[in-house]
This record gives sequence, structure tokens and C-alpha cells, in this order.
Amino acid sequence: MVENPDEKGSAPLGGLGEELASVVRDRVRDARHVVRRLAAGGVSRDVALSRQPLTAAPRELLREVARLSDTALTQAETIAVSFAPPPLRPHRKESGLFDPRLHFAPGGMQGAAQFKRDIYGLAKGILAALGLSDPLIHESRLGDAHHALERGSATLAAAARNGDEQAACQLAARLALELARREPVILALTGGPGRRKAEIVDFGYAVIGLAVAVAWTNAEVSAQAELIDGTVTAALARQEELENAMSASEAEERLTEIYVKLAPHLP
Repeated sequence: MVENPDEKGSAPLGGLGEELASVVRDRVRDARHVVRRLAAGGVSRDVALSRQPLTAAPRELLREVARLSDTALTQAETIAVSFAPPPLRPHRKESGLFDPRLHFAPGGMQGAAQFKRDIYGLAKGILAALGLSDPLIHESRLGDAHHALERGSATLAAAARNGDEQAACQLAARLALELARREPVILALTGGPGRRKAEIVDFGYAVIGLAVAVAWTNAEVSAQAELIDGTVTAALARQEELENAMSASEAEERLTEIYVKLAPHLP
């Protein structure tokens, strides 16, 4: 991975630079998902394109080109991810910690970048646990969700940072609903049965909100892997209740009630 020479620095163009970097990463991931769909099939990954016989089926050639493109685009994503300062990179493996207090800390841009990194990883892990492997998630839409929460929920965020569990759960409920509104998980490029996948994603947003509520209310839980395992298990046991809450006219109140009941006792 290309390293940022300033380990503690910020994006080179401030907030604008971070937003542009998010858009670049989104576009690279879009392209990679397209070529991965083209590559789906039975052609061996070990067969080089140059060794394909001239009589090879066009579809097989296309699949092999797609595989080569996938490798190139994965390298491009690595470079795009390196645009962010090391503490805020979406795939920074040395940190599995999750602290939502940092998402709304004074400082604006860094909180937004931390939010995108953390929620991206949390969403990917939760959706994978629910059976949606390698989901396509747009960081820029996560940024839109953070901006909306920061703009409309400043009082809740301040109360949550001061230890108010009710406020923390309500903020987490708003997050789940804001994600459902912004739709950062892109279904158009992910293939598979559309209705079933959409249902998984919508439920996934409710689980993400629950996981964030757990992180707010249980200071002992900081490892993302532990957060995902415990939250998904509890959410699956209450799947119908969470789904009904997400679609209710008073969705924020219903979700908040569920989170208040569950979050302090998880994972």
C-alpha cells in the first residue's frame, strides 16, 4: 500500500480532498464490481489471456479479461485508499476498534472520515454475516448520512457523548433510517435475486444501527469483530421486530425502544 508520508496528517485539500478521495474510491469499486460479475464463471484463474486459443469462446475471453481487470482495479483501490491519512483508511487492518464518540467529536472533517471508515467496515462485516458477500458500498453516501446526522442531531450527539443511553440509542436509530434513505449499499451492480437482496440490506441497516447503539452504551466493546458477531446473533433472533420497526410510520421511536432494550446487554 502507498503510505501517506504524514502519519498524523490530514487529507491534502482538507474536507474537499477527503470528499474527492471518497468519490474516487467509489468509482474504482463500481468498476471492480462490474468486472467481477463479468468474471463469474468456470474459467481457471491460472490461465493467462495470452494462452487462450483463438477458438476460445468470446465469453471465456471476456471473463479472463475481467479477471485481469479485477487485479488492476484492486491495486487502484489500494492507491485510492492511501489518499486518506493512515488512521482513517477504510481497510486499515491494524485497527479493529469502533468508537462512535469519534464520529461526532469537534473537528468536523476528521469525524466524518472516521465515520465513513468505521461504518463502511461495520456494514461490510454485518452484510457478509447476513449472507451478502462482497457488497458494494459507496463511501460518499455514508458521508451524506453523516452530514445529515451532524446537521440535524447535534443535541442528541452531544448527549450521547455525555453518557445518555437513551440519546445514544435514538441517534443510532436515526443512523439506521438515514442509511436506509441514502442507500449506500448499491444493489444495481451486485447481481442475484433483487427482492431478497434488498430485504437483507434493509434489515442490515437496522443491525448496523443496533451495533452502533451497542458501541455507544457498552464501553467494554470496542473490537469490531466482537461487535458484529454479538449484534447479528441478537438481531436475527428479533428480525421480524426490527423489520417491522424499520417500516413503521413511527420508525425512529420503534427502533429506539428496541435498541434501548437490547444494546446495553450486548454483545
